[in-house]
Amino acid sequence: MSLRTILAEDKTLITFRPSLRRVLGSVKSVILFQQILYWYTHTGGKFYKFTSPCTHKLYKEGDSFSEETSLSAKEIRGALESFAFKCGKKNKDLYGDSYEETRDAAMVLYYTDSNRVTWYKLNEEVVEAMLNDLYNRPESTYLIKSQRALTKVKSLKEVTKVKSPRAVTSSTETTTETTRENISTTPKDFDRFWDAYGKKVSKGQALRAFHKAIKAVSLKTMCSAIEKQKKTDKWRNGFQPNASTWLNGMCWEDDINAMMDRKREEQKQKERLTLT
Repeated sequence: MSLRTILAEDKTLITFRPSLRRVLGSVKSVILFQQILYWYTHTGGKFYKFTSPCTHKLYKEGDSFSEETSLSAKEIRGALESFAFKCGKKNKDLYGDSYEETRDAAMVLYYTDSNRVTWYKLNEEVVEAMLNDLYNRPESTYLIKSQRALTKVKSLKEVTKVKSPRAVTSSTETTTETTRENISTTPKDFDRFWDAYGKKVSKGQALRAFHKAIKAVSLKTMCSAIEKQKKTDKWRNGFQPNASTWLNGMCWEDDINAMMDRKREEQKQKERLTLT
């Protein structure tokens, strides 16, 4: 049997679903999320997993996320930030009154027990809602087939202070906004976004996505993009994505003129077909 055949029939390969990248933001996040989904399903619920090889007595060779995915420990931590929430006192102090709402909006929950073993649990309700939103609703056609290239977001280090996040550079920001360090946000900031967006579905997921997005772009830029996109035929016809999908996909960077040009071209093609 040739090496090509062996590789082609290797059942240990990790499946990659490109459509999930639109929601999770990066290839690494998709790979790790699918691995967690696999183990949660095959173990029948909550499971423990080590990030990388270690000397812990419960560790078995080959049984860590790093060995299974070839991601480094740093890459795994960065990927988790896009869809998971770490439960515990540290985040309770960090998030304060919004702790439970933020936790309940995460797709994956995890915590480290007193024996230094990290347990993972799928938030089934949130995951089902995400998958339904991605695959079963009208706007999913746009989400999956969109030709806009996603701008890669830098992996953020574990947040230690809400008011002092690591800066992320966005090409749409003005020169006075490109370094967004020491961003201070309040519940009213999210309320302003929520009211501006209009489609009030899955608020918890939107809140979590907003906390991440505001580190990359100003609220003013978000609201400006929303007002422009509300005027497009796609949104007017009811194909407006949920707020969390819009935020995770960095859709404030969508080229409105290109969207309008494509619409006009589609209309011209329909007219030509009618004439023929």
